[in-house]
Amino acid sequence: MSLPKVASTDAAIGLVRSRLLAVAEVQAIVGGRILGANADDPDFGTIDKPAIAIEVSPGGRGFDVSGSLKALPLRIGCLSMESASAARELDAVVRAALQGEGLSDADHYGRIVERATPFDTRIEEAKCWACVSAWTITVARVRS
Repeated sequence: MSLPKVASTDAAIGLVRSRLLAVAEVQAIVGGRILGANADDPDFGTIDKPAIAIEVSPGGRGFDVSGSLKALPLRIGCLSMESASAARELDAVVRAALQGEGLSDADHYGRIVERATPFDTRIEEAKCWACVSAWTITVARVRS
């Protein structure tokens, strides 16, 4: 029996996005605006806020833990046009939704763990405030 192939980066981000879309409190704040995108991108300024941006951490390409697991460093940015405080409030909801949760779909299973204390920043390109948190997701492909 061969081990399943390693999960892709898109699959890992998709697990996080799916989990957040399934949480009513997140939906009430952002609707479907949970994007696998870099909030520093100038085009991100055209996206309605509040929104959530999920991206691979700069310089983080992930690494194979074994023949079937992948660990991937992520940044999750909670964005608000209103204020840094509103971005922090959204971040608290996101953190509660993800902290210690198992994530799965038909082909993948993962665990996500927060790596660092969130920080506030102003993203001029996106014309918004952000609260950014650092995470590591470890994901396995359960079907090949």
